Amino acid sequence: MRDDIHVSDDTVTTYVLLDRLEDTQDLEDIEVDASGEHEYKYLISAKAKQ
Repeated sequence: MRDDIHVSDDTVTTYVLLDRLEDTQDLEDIEVDASGEHEYKYLISAKAKQ
């Protein structure tokens, strides 16, 4: 899997493997939105909670 990381203002967009998506829910003070499944990975957007 290639490392696609995009930063726009206060949001980071990247891919995580399907079996690692639950790990993103444990991040403190970060809001994670899973946008959709792409083969073996999810496209997610993350930003600091306010």
